[in-house]
Amino acid sequence: MILPPLNMAGEMDPIPGTDHGFLHMMFEKPMLMDANKDWSKVYEILPGPAVMNPAMDPTPFSNNISIAAGNYEISVVDVDSVDSPQSMDSVAYVNINFERPNGDKFMIDKIMIIHKPDGAGDHTFYGGVGFNKLMHGNTGIGTNLMPKLTSYVTLWGITNLKDENGNVLAENRIVHMMVGSRVRNDDLMMIPSGVVDSSNYDPGMRETHIILPPFDMDGNMDPVPGTGHGFLHLMYENVSFETSPNAVGQFSANDIEVLAYPNPFKGSTIIQYQVEHESDIKVTIYNSNGRVVQTLVDATQSPGTYKLKFNANGSLPAGIYVYVVNVNGTPKLGKLSLMR
Repeated sequence: MILPPLNMAGEMDPIPGTDHGFLHMMFEKPMLMDANKDWSKVYEILPGPAVMNPAMDPTPFSNNISIAAGNYEISVVDVDSVDSPQSMDSVAYVNINFERPNGDKFMIDKIMIIHKPDGAGDHTFYGGVGFNKLMHGNTGIGTNLMPKLTSYVTLWGITNLKDENGNVLAENRIVHMMVGSRVRNDDLMMIPSGVVDSSNYDPGMRETHIILPPFDMDGNMDPVPGTGHGFLHLMYENVSFETSPNAVGQFSANDIEVLAYPNPFKGSTIIQYQVEHESDIKVTIYNSNGRVVQTLVDATQSPGTYKLKFNANGSLPAGIYVYVVNVNGTPKLGKLSLMR
C-alpha cells in the first residue's frame, strides 16, 4: 500500500505527517475472502487465558477470537424432561459448516446423543437434549469459565468431525452444543459473570456455541485431531429456532448412526444407536464365519436412543465379530474386536 509524494498531476507533493514525504506499507500473509461469505456472524474461540480465571491457559474460553464463515441447521427431539442414561432424546437432523479465513473447512452431519448418570461429570444432567436450562457461572452446571446463561437448547453427544469432502478428521468425539443468551458483548469480549448475569442479558439476542473439548468421556486429556489446537469452539450469531411436534416419516438403515464402545473390548461392549421414527429393529452379532452368536433385540422400537450390551462372558474366543443393525429390513454393519 503506497501513498506517493506526488499529486494527481505527477508533481512533487510530500505527504504531511509521514516524516519522509511518502508512506509505503507491506502486509504479509494476506487472506482473500469471497464476497458472498459473511465473515461477521461466525467466530472461532482460539486458545488463550480464560477470561474468568486467567491463570488457566490455554482454554477454549478466552477473548482470543477469530472471524469465520459458515452456517448450521439442527433439529432435536426432547422426549424426557429429566435426562438420564434411559433418556430417549435424539438429534433428528444436523448440518454444521464452518470455514476459517485460511480456507480450512469443517463439517458435522451426525450427532448421537449421549447420557451419563445424574451428577456424573460437570453436569447434573450430562447428556440428553434440554430446553430452557440455566447453566455455567455459579450454577454448578457446566464450566464456571463462562457466565451464567439461559440455554434455550442444549445437548451433549458423540460426533465425527469431517473436512469439506466428508473425510473424517476426528472420530467419536464429544460435542457440546447450546443455543443460549449472549455471553459476549458487541466487541466479542466475554461478559464477566461478576458484572452481568448473562442469563438475563439482552434476551432478544441469542448465540450458539459448539464445542469439541480436548477430553475423553472420563475427563482425561485427549486433543481433537485436525483442529490445529486440540479443541474446537465455534460461536454463531443471529440464531433463530422454533418448536414443533415430532416429525413422522420413513426411516432406513442409511439414516442410522451406530456407535460401539469400547471397541476393541474385553468382556463386554455397548452398541448404541438412534431411532428417528418408529421402526422394526433387529440387532444381531455374528462371528467371522457368519454364524449367529447372539440376537440383542428384535422388536418394533419408538424414536429415541438405545444402548445394548453385548457380553462375551469369557465363552467366546478373541477375534473379529460383526454386528448387524437391521432397520425395516435394511441392514447396517459394523465390526467388533474382542480381546482376551
